Amino acid sequence: MLDDLQDRSGTQEPQQEPQQERRDSTVLYLSVGETDIDNIYVLLYEADGVRELEAVAREEKPGEVLELRIPSGRMRAVAIANLRRKLNTGALLKYESVELLSVDFADDSAQTPVMSGECEVEALSDTAYAEVNLTPLMCRVRLGAVTNNMDGYRRLEDPRVWLTDINASAEVMRTSGFRPIETLQDTTVYNLPCDVGFYTQYPMIDLPCYPNDTPESTLGVPRTGITLECEIKGQTVRFSSDLPPMERAAVISANLTVDSAEEYYWEF
Repeated sequence: MLDDLQDRSGTQEPQQEPQQERRDSTVLYLSVGETDIDNIYVLLYEADGVRELEAVAREEKPGEVLELRIPSGRMRAVAIANLRRKLNTGALLKYESVELLSVDFADDSAQTPVMSGECEVEALSDTAYAEVNLTPLMCRVRLGAVTNNMDGYRRLEDPRVWLTDINASAEVMRTSGFRPIETLQDTTVYNLPCDVGFYTQYPMIDLPCYPNDTPESTLGVPRTGITLECEIKGQTVRFSSDLPPMERAAVISANLTVDSAEEYYWEF
């Protein structure tokens, strides 16, 4: 149960306060699939009007069901999970402010990604429960297959893969329109298990990134890209391509076919 509900000033309400005892309750079901939740914030906003923040709570290691005490009437419940930094609720006193809340890719984790969702809740309604679907911001680019069609027994030696122009941050409640203001170039390099020779290799390596649904790369607004680098008879060669536009939580399979050091194509 979320017993630490606070008012919008951020001061915890005493348990003996009569107002706390009169608050009605409802049940919030968390739909997260197989993703773990380390922590969760639930912010309750007025459903109508100026939509001010009425209450906020935080819980560590929650289960699938939370019991919420509703201050009054119908509320908009905003849930944000797996934040690595403390949420400044004082800057989120209006619903439109939480819509602008951003998180940095560097502060996220592929194991327990930042997730969010929202729904309407109302105490003592006919059902007395609501469900919020928590979806991650983070996307995954899966290196599915690497095929070497070169003649003369030339191998792709010491192959490694990485992403370029990763969106450095994203708005946690946004569902579309992810346009990077800043991108990251120094990303993790993933080594393939072995050289690629006559047989196609299926590394199945997942490379995390933030959503970027820019239709086409333009000056200052690049698309996220993928690069596989290897050695071919002592020469370092790179095979690079832009990735398709990605919305939040997208999973893209990337397959590479190499015909020569200069001729290759990526399939997404």
